[in-house]
Amino acid sequence: MVMVPSDYIRFITTMTSLVQAGTIPQARIDDAVTRILRVKFEMGLFENPMPAAGKISEEGSAADRAIASQAVSESATLLKTSPNVLPIASTGTKVLLSGEGADDIGIQSGGWTITWQGSTGNTTTGTTLKDALSAKLGDNLTYDQNGAFPAGTKADVGIVVVAERPYAEGVGDSSTLTLPSQDVALVAKMRPEVNKLIVVVMSGRPMLLDDFSSADAVVAAWLPGTEGEGLADVLLGAKPFVGTTPYTWPKTAGDAPRVGKSACDGAVYPVGYGLDATGKLLGPAAC
Repeated sequence: MVMVPSDYIRFITTMTSLVQAGTIPQARIDDAVTRILRVKFEMGLFENPMPAAGKISEEGSAADRAIASQAVSESATLLKTSPNVLPIASTGTKVLLSGEGADDIGIQSGGWTITWQGSTGNTTTGTTLKDALSAKLGDNLTYDQNGAFPAGTKADVGIVVVAERPYAEGVGDSSTLTLPSQDVALVAKMRPEVNKLIVVVMSGRPMLLDDFSSADAVVAAWLPGTEGEGLADVLLGAKPFVGTTPYTWPKTAGDAPRVGKSACDGAVYPVGYGLDATGKLLGPAAC
């Protein structure tokens, strides 16, 4: 399916000429159209092209958000942990939290959210990770976006959220797969202030993790969207870590894409890798 609504006439003209010239086989077009129409028929789209009236009030319901939160919990992938780091005790534990992505719905959601590229800020309603942790930890949680905690601060646990900023399609292409430097710097900044350090990576793809060797645990949160509570649940042990990597995690930017490479050729983690909170493997071992 080609999505060029602002330039569809040129698309049709170009596609038609390529088919007539034999550059694109007619069978290829027929195959694509067949698969698209099959899905529409299975959806009942031709019998009922519009959703039922009067349902708009159900958008964003508690039931829908609960499903979204469950998806966040089950997809969060624990890449690294040391003994007795996770879960974080919900009582009697002083926790420091930093990183812009910890309290930004737009960053949690990424691109294709409200607008094509998405954006930072309050783009829609929902619960940030900071909101969710604050509701569960109360005064035991201290948040500062820039990790500017009072001198001499010492906490049991530190959480640094390192996050890609929203993008969609080619606008977000990266030749380095590195995370924002201002976020990465927070890891070293917080390390001496906490006994245990957890890095949460929010991204729409595997990113390079070389800068996080000092962390006691690293969590790939992907893009949690509006339901940061699902991420807080796995960090605090209300739900278990069950997520595994859906992609082979490259060692360098040059190792992606991984066409024709074996499971651990130039990789940090193979497909299906993940840990539970105790550090037990949920799939194949790290490369």
